[in-house]
Amino acid sequence: MAGIGFELKKIFIKDKMSSSVKGFTYASIVTAGPMIVNLLMISIIGRILLRAGASLKHLELFYASMTYSYIFSLLNVSGIVMIISRYASDKIYINNTKNILASMIGSIAICVGTGAVAGFIFYIYSPLPVVFKLFSYMIFIELSIINILMVYISAVKDYKKVALSFALGLVTTIVIGMVLKSLGLEILTSMMLGLTIGYFVNIFFLLVVIKKFFNVITDKTFEFIKYVKKMPLLFFINLLFTGGLFGHNIIFWLWSDLSVKAMGTYLIAPAYDTATFYAVITIIPSLVVFVVKTETSFYEKYKEFGQAILNGGTFRDIKNTKKSMVLVLRNQLSLIVKLQLIITVLSVMIGGNIILANIGYDSMTIKLFVLLAIGYFFTYMTFILITVLLYFDNQEDAFKIALMFFSFTVIFTSITIFVGEMTYGFGLSIAAFLSMSYGGVLLLKTLEDVDYRIFTKMTYYE
Repeated sequence: MAGIGFELKKIFIKDKMSSSVKGFTYASIVTAGPMIVNLLMISIIGRILLRAGASLKHLELFYASMTYSYIFSLLNVSGIVMIISRYASDKIYINNTKNILASMIGSIAICVGTGAVAGFIFYIYSPLPVVFKLFSYMIFIELSIINILMVYISAVKDYKKVALSFALGLVTTIVIGMVLKSLGLEILTSMMLGLTIGYFVNIFFLLVVIKKFFNVITDKTFEFIKYVKKMPLLFFINLLFTGGLFGHNIIFWLWSDLSVKAMGTYLIAPAYDTATFYAVITIIPSLVVFVVKTETSFYEKYKEFGQAILNGGTFRDIKNTKKSMVLVLRNQLSLIVKLQLIITVLSVMIGGNIILANIGYDSMTIKLFVLLAIGYFFTYMTFILITVLLYFDNQEDAFKIALMFFSFTVIFTSITIFVGEMTYGFGLSIAAFLSMSYGGVLLLKTLEDVDYRIFTKMTYYE
């Protein structure tokens, strides 16, 4: 991600308001494109359905389908995404990119295969209309593909075209949906078909951008599989973290008294899912800042420190560059914590008590939003700690944090359901806080012996 940050940082450096807006827009799309587009799709199409007079049953069905497609597409690709990210990074580092496009095809084939089987099993006995099942199934597969493509987009510097591909997908969805509605097709079916085509357009243009950048396709389609054997912890780190990220929702679907079943197919918890939807939005600004400022500032010092060790620097050089790296890391982590804390507090005060209340959400949804916004604050800090540990190739400790986060999310969320409604929402917050605290301790220990780690593990440096 640091490579993205350096390129985006160039846009922000220009002393113009338009450059700042452009930079933030590009950074948001490149770092969190699928999440942002999905949130926009759900919000815009939800309003269109509401204004078109769609029944509450149809609205619930649409939200449930999109929620399942988004969450399970991320779970479907979570493990392999980390593997191909490391594989592509290593290939770019040694300037041997000829097999990268082939790895993209191989990873897509695997995730489409696993997703196709899982989706077929889920929908085969569903009482939903066949057409709706087909569109929902295709959207799930398309989102899986987009999540894979975002790994390769991180190496592409043509951010304008990347942003344009997402914009075209969004516009295509709305235009086709409205045209089909005007032709007499039922509104929900129109919008689902529009979504299916819109995501396809998004995929097509992303593929064009990636293909143009890497250009060469070889027959080494599954060469990256070696990395699963070489670094199995990477696979499980992201799988477990993503599982924890959405595990609390799934537990609420299965066992809470907020759970309902939409059209005999989707188990959902409307109040909890809605609160989650808005809580996730609160971390997007800090995600962008982390990539553009925090990660790039740290990476520059990290690179200097690594080069001092690997290029035979003196003891004083190593000591000074290490001290400088640790200082920058502390300052940048402090900055991102303060920024996200401010965003979370403002979101709770304004978003929860004013905006959501005026929109018409009930007290349960607002209370859950407050707790989940706090929970996602701790969750995001946990994610940052895992990311920094992986910079030092400390996969063991990153795995411990991810495992702890997943296990505690499941355990504490289950406990809150057992205790009762007054504790709903605390599960994620407690799990993420404990994981963040443990992660902080592990990072401090890693920084103490980072010289030894680099000497013995020979981490790559650009």
